[in-house]
Parts: sequence; C-alpha cells; structure tokens
Amino acid sequence: ECEEEESGKEKVKEAKFKAFGCGAMIASSSLATEWVMDGLEGEGRMNMEEVRDIKNTDLVESLDLNLIKIHCSVLTASAIKLAIEDYKSKKALRDDAKQNSKAEEIAEIENKDFA
Repeated sequence: ECEEEESGKEKVKEAKFKAFGCGAMIASSSLATEWVMDGLEGEGRMNMEEVRDIKNTDLVESLDLNLIKIHCSVLTASAIKLAIEDYKSKKALRDDAKQNSKAEEIAEIENKDFA
C-alpha cells in the first residue's frame, strides 16, 4: 500500500511478507520489510523507486548468507519486484475507472436539458 507525498513520489505506507521456510528465508523477507518501512539507514519509509532498487546482493551482504542460502534473498527480491508490478497495474486500473467515471458524469451533465 502506498501514499503520495508532497514531492509527487509515492511512499510505501505498509509492507508485509508471508514467508515460509528456513531461517534465511524469514530473515531475508523480514529485513527487506524493515528496509522498506524504515529505510536502509533509518531515514524513514522508502518511495517506490528506492524499493525497486533493493537487490538480493544487499540482503546477502547484510545477512552474511552462505552460498546455499542465496536463493532466499533472490526469492525476496523477486517478490518485491512482483509486488511493485502488481501495485502499479492495480493502480492503473483504479485510475482508469476513476477517469471513466468522471467522463460519464460529464457526459451526463452535458446531455441534461436545463430548460
């Protein structure tokens, strides 16, 4: 979930993960969620561009994951990218619906007989 801020960039309002598996998987998703909500260095919630820039290598480095557990960071980073794509496609559909609704209202007003 996102909200637009004054700069026009959308800040993430809420981030959640549902992760099943080993400790490395849960740690990767938990750390990613913390970063999204608090920033990489505690500077506050990330905007969509910053979230998109989270890489699995960042997670590997921060968690010191061994080679056998790198796939956990890849899954987490992939889930983030898919969540962003999903959010943007749903937002576009909502925006289109709002535009169509407004166009219908305008057409209805223009077609009214004010006599």
